[in-house]
Amino acid sequence: MRDILTALAGLVILILAAALIAPPFIPWEAYRGSLDAALSRSLGLEARSDGRLEIRLLPSPRLRVDHLRLAAGRDRASLDARFVKAEIALTPLLSGEIRFTETRIGRGEVTLPTTEAGGLLPLPALAGEGRDLAVEDLRVAQLLVTTRVAATGRTDQVYAETVRLSAPRLAGPWRAEGRVEAVPFRLTTGEPGPDGAVPVKLGAGGDTMPRLDLDARVSLVPGPEGGSVPEAAGSARLVVGPPAQAAGAALPFSVQGGFKARGRLATFETLSLEVPGEAPLRFTGRGSLDLAGARAALTLEARRLDLDGFLMSATGQALLGRGLSPGALPGTLSLDVAVDSLTLAREEWTGAALSAVLRPSGAVALRRLDGKAAGGLGLALSGDVTPSGGLSGHVALNAPASDRLARLLDRLGLGGPLTGLLDGRPFSAEADVAAALPVLSVRNARVALGSARITGSARYSPAGPDQPRPRFDAQIIADGLDVAELPPMRGAVAALHDHDVGLTLLARDLRYGPAGPRTGEIAASLQSEGAAIRLDSLEVRDLAGARASLSGRIGADGAGRIAGQVSAPAAAPLIDLVSHAFVDEARLVPGFLRDGPVALDLTLERESGTDPDRLRGQARGTAAGGRLALSLAARAGRLDDLDIRLDGVPSGRWLGRPADPALAMPAVLHMAGRRDGAEGPLRLTLDGEFAGAKVGTARALVMPAAGGPLQDGALTVAATDLRPLAGLLGRAAPPPDPVPATLTLGLSRTGETPRLAVTGTVAGSAVDATLTRNAGGDVAGTVALERFSLPWLADAMVLNGGTVPSWPEAWSAARFGPAPVPPATGHVALTVRRLDLGRGLAADWARFDLGFGSDGLSIRDFTGGLAGGRLTGGATLARQGGQATLTAEGGLTAASLAALTGGDAVKGQVSLRLRLGAAGESPAALVGNLAGSGALELAGLSVRDLDPAGVPRALTRLLSEEDPLRAGRVAQVVAEELDRGPLVMAGPVSVPASVVGGVLRTGGLTLDLGPTTWTGLVQVDAKAWRLDARGTLTATATPRTWTAPAPTLGLALAGPLAKPQRDLDLVPLSNVLAAVVLQRELDKIETVESDRNELARRRSRLEMDRARALEDARQARQRAEETARAEAARAAEAARAAEAARLEAARAAEAARVAEAARAAEAAKAAEAARVEAARAAEAARRKAEEDEAARRSANGTPEADSP
Repeated sequence: MRDILTALAGLVILILAAALIAPPFIPWEAYRGSLDAALSRSLGLEARSDGRLEIRLLPSPRLRVDHLRLAAGRDRASLDARFVKAEIALTPLLSGEIRFTETRIGRGEVTLPTTEAGGLLPLPALAGEGRDLAVEDLRVAQLLVTTRVAATGRTDQVYAETVRLSAPRLAGPWRAEGRVEAVPFRLTTGEPGPDGAVPVKLGAGGDTMPRLDLDARVSLVPGPEGGSVPEAAGSARLVVGPPAQAAGAALPFSVQGGFKARGRLATFETLSLEVPGEAPLRFTGRGSLDLAGARAALTLEARRLDLDGFLMSATGQALLGRGLSPGALPGTLSLDVAVDSLTLAREEWTGAALSAVLRPSGAVALRRLDGKAAGGLGLALSGDVTPSGGLSGHVALNAPASDRLARLLDRLGLGGPLTGLLDGRPFSAEADVAAALPVLSVRNARVALGSARITGSARYSPAGPDQPRPRFDAQIIADGLDVAELPPMRGAVAALHDHDVGLTLLARDLRYGPAGPRTGEIAASLQSEGAAIRLDSLEVRDLAGARASLSGRIGADGAGRIAGQVSAPAAAPLIDLVSHAFVDEARLVPGFLRDGPVALDLTLERESGTDPDRLRGQARGTAAGGRLALSLAARAGRLDDLDIRLDGVPSGRWLGRPADPALAMPAVLHMAGRRDGAEGPLRLTLDGEFAGAKVGTARALVMPAAGGPLQDGALTVAATDLRPLAGLLGRAAPPPDPVPATLTLGLSRTGETPRLAVTGTVAGSAVDATLTRNAGGDVAGTVALERFSLPWLADAMVLNGGTVPSWPEAWSAARFGPAPVPPATGHVALTVRRLDLGRGLAADWARFDLGFGSDGLSIRDFTGGLAGGRLTGGATLARQGGQATLTAEGGLTAASLAALTGGDAVKGQVSLRLRLGAAGESPAALVGNLAGSGALELAGLSVRDLDPAGVPRALTRLLSEEDPLRAGRVAQVVAEELDRGPLVMAGPVSVPASVVGGVLRTGGLTLDLGPTTWTGLVQVDAKAWRLDARGTLTATATPRTWTAPAPTLGLALAGPLAKPQRDLDLVPLSNVLAAVVLQRELDKIETVESDRNELARRRSRLEMDRARALEDARQARQRAEETARAEAARAAEAARAAEAARLEAARAAEAARVAEAARAAEAAKAAEAARVEAARAAEAARRKAEEDEAARRSANGTPEADSP
């Protein structure tokens, strides 16, 4: 038996060794036919191999072949594989199962025949009956899947790389992954369900590619043309951009929804599209996808979109920074979007719609793009966009309220000069636009703004081989324009200076200003070719009375000229035309020249030997009633040099006060200027005389080329008397004496802010100021003066009263004049060495911020010395029609009363804090209506002829006299004693204060003066500058013989603040003094009566003491008897209680003895029972032992011994 087993083992080893060693030495190509036939039988398909063929049997069967083709017949599915290596698991193969553990294909092509409708022809059944194939690891380096229509031969192909597949059996589930055109994908399937549908999940893209996720059930159903048509139902999701894809130029979005597909057509009934961000954009809708025609259609809608929020979010800003790129599309996309409401540029848009077709070439057919904003603002756009950026289409814009359009353009950053015209009138514009960049043409353009209309066409073409210069041609017809509203067009004119231009213009029914007649007309025909200019005609007729006629030709060599005449009752329309279209500096023409008549002869020519773009113009004639001579040269709408002289015009017209007789003298001005280079600044020099003041340039005025305020320069002003110019500041009374001045005005700028530095002297006082003016026209800076009058400034800038009262005149009751127009607005910081406050008061080294403008004057952060103290606070003075209003708040600290009042009757220091307000139509009414509240503090108070100790001394003198009440004696003595010294109060005292009707009133004020106390009220009338302090003086120290209450008298100080008078009311003091004298006489009579009554009282008291002693002895005896009886009763009661306690103790002892005996008997009985129980237990144990011993002996056979 052992030998047989050994032989079998050896045979097996020999066979295995042969299977392992022999195959490499076998020429398998010779058995190719047998191998192909075996593969055909095993797979059920026709198999044919080519090229190298290798087979290995152990350790597992493996096949390697260079070319293998599997096919099921003509027009059937086939597989063409090259460089195939397949390894089969040995153990499953023994049981009849084919399991490919490792399969490699270098290149494979799968061909699937289809019908015209996209149905698959029947696929062959792999493997034999009852067997299945398993693929553990199949890798294809290059895989090509080709679908071919059997009837027509049309093919479609999908190419994939690095494909890896696995499946436990052919029916699935399958796992596949790879890359298709650099897009990674992963495909998984489940097992077929009872209905034959296979679950499929597909994930593709990610990282740098869009991400596609698909989850569906796929089945094959019979097709109308035979074969099987694939059907699928499920959901799909496509994500472009973060988080699935890295951010790029494409618009990030995600779209998902459920779909149904049959053949090559898929429909999406429910789609949701979202553009992510902090304010995401969400759409819903439906769509379709036709794979056969490479066409897709999307119909989307949204209830509301917040485009502002999206664009302002971090996601939107990053998207705008990167820019948008539509990217290349694999097919044609038809897109229809409808939005009920969206927010863009802070405007609410409704009914927004987009309809477009996007083609793979990049072309876009924009069928519709429109929407409406609030106020009826509508935008519509349609046309075609070529891949190169060309555009051909129609644009329409309608705005019933054009001011809303202006605000929208400003918010979009598209504002400009033209938006100034959009003031609320209806606006509409439309045109046919054709752009094949860089050529641009506009046809059938129609623009309407209110009643104004513009129609025409234009074309721009660049320079080229047949055209050495760019050319711009336009034909424009305008009706109903307002010349005053025209925006600046110099930029457009300057941009065309190196272009050939052909312009035909006809403007009818023109007016100047909203109230001007619609009678103006402008007709122009202009042609330019190179350096040659031909103005066929330029006619201006009846434009606000203005007329102009120019024509002529300037050749390329400079020969010829353009000449004509202009005239107008007011030059403004002509000046505006020049400044808007040609020379920007014309806007600087003074207002009186714009409003005055003009009659000029004009010539325009090119200077020989100069730049062909440089033209010189000359004008001679009259302007604003004066003689004008003008010569200027301009290039591309910018001045190169000028020389102008104007004389004979009254100075008042230059200074804006033509009716001021002080400014009637004629002014003279000569100005010359030259530009530094083509792009340099314009330097101006001038000299002239205005109202007796000579003006010249100490340093040339520099006007920058880019416009804006003067860049540099200095003017000098010298005048023997500036009083003629005082009217510029209103109706304030001019000073009585001449005001000579010598000033230097330095002009410069910081950025775009002009700066003015003023130094010099005015009326012998130094002036030093630095001022700036911002874009809004507000003035700011610092001003330092030696002397200044605040009342004069208030009258000139706000009140317009015509006079400034001097101390001690009363306040004027004359009404204020019309509110003056301030020469400027802004605020400056003032430092004044001596500031006149009015009423004889002046502040030293005052510093404050002064605000001025149409709303009046304001003083903030005021600080300065006043009367030896410190004045701080602020005030606002304004006009409301004929009334002036004043509000003020401030404080005065430690000021000298003598300096404030102008006298020495009252001395000391006062501190005052007040908040005031008033309104009135005259200075007297303004002061009389002052009202407010605050607090008052007095310190170191001293009042002349008011000795606080005078009242006690007067009382002592009066009481020493026999008849102090005789007529006039009290007043004489009191006055004499008060006059002996002043009232002095060292300590401070505070009291609340209020102002009503221009009168300052304190609350109840109490002054502790030592011997006396004064209590009362203080009033200061600001209207009359009077003091009224009334109260009661009470003596706290009185003579020893004084028997009445504290004496009082009325004490008042009334009159002008400088010299108030003392006023005494002695009636209360006289009444009290009379009572004291009367009491003194009555006291003498009462002394005798009191002695007699005292003797009787003493006798009665002795009798009462004797009776009281007898009664006390009787009551003592009675109390002793009652105490003895009580002690006897308490002793008897104690004896009875002791006997009861003894009997109770005997009873308790007997009870204890009986209980102890019972316990002893019980214990004896228990002991006896225990003894009996122990005996019984011992007997039972003995018997048990005997029985056990007998049983033991019986067991051992030992006869039981006889019992003794």
